[in-house]
Amino acid sequence: MKVFEKYLSPNKKHICYNILGFKYSTANMKYYDEQNEILDAKIDHLQSLLNYALDITKCPPARGILRKQQLEILEIFKMFVKVCKQNNLVYWLDFGTLIGAVHHKGFIPWDNDIDCCMLRDDYLKVIPLLHKVYENTDYYVREVLGNHFQIRIERKDNTLVGFDIFPIDKYSASNLSESQIHDVRKDIEKATDVLKSYQGEFQDTLSVQKYRDYIKELQRSEILKGQEAHDENPTLFYALDYPHCYEMHFHLVMNWENIFPLQDLEFEGELFSVPNKYDQHLKNIFGGSYLSFPW
Repeated sequence: MKVFEKYLSPNKKHICYNILGFKYSTANMKYYDEQNEILDAKIDHLQSLLNYALDITKCPPARGILRKQQLEILEIFKMFVKVCKQNNLVYWLDFGTLIGAVHHKGFIPWDNDIDCCMLRDDYLKVIPLLHKVYENTDYYVREVLGNHFQIRIERKDNTLVGFDIFPIDKYSASNLSESQIHDVRKDIEKATDVLKSYQGEFQDTLSVQKYRDYIKELQRSEILKGQEAHDENPTLFYALDYPHCYEMHFHLVMNWENIFPLQDLEFEGELFSVPNKYDQHLKNIFGGSYLSFPW
């Protein structure tokens, strides 16, 4: 009898071992990596075909249940916009919702939420106002999602209807060079890694306010380097509260002029605020092919 034997299972999914007659197996990660590469190649090929054959700007609007959800989301979002106008608070459409405004004058046909952003000061001011405005409605304000923060307005019956508000923070200088922006992005990456290692602990041990204070101090120490945003038109960046963007292919740092002054674009028959240079802003987020499927 062989003392040690190592071999692949017939389907190549497992690495098998025989040690002194005792048999066990482990997953053959090389096999799964190869399968993932094959699947990724097929997906890329399918996406290329769709982009060649499909002009997403000419896709018809959603119908049926999805369309009803979109219209319901629009109505509760308009309540938010009304609160902002009444209290001189600034918001703008962002991400897929901004793409929808630019190229569909409404929702992307397969989208089922609205994304918008606010500068930190206004973001904090709007929270208590929203709690009040949605208090006696079918909706509620959720400030915590998983291990991170975002404001999300959604139905009390857990139906998938709602919209998101993301905070934007100010850097301590404006008109940064490309190399300076690169350095800021590296600092954001570092702070994000620190935050991710910390997130697993906070929900059971810290209050929402203490966690928010921790994020503020982390940004101050790792990104701002102890400085305050004092310039009139500072550089902006997506806050650490909700690291959605850091899980994608970018660590977005924005020139003030790309966002302000805001302008209006039509979305579902109404005018809403959007970034000043919205085309450049979308290219910064999604790349030059932001009109490609699935966007």
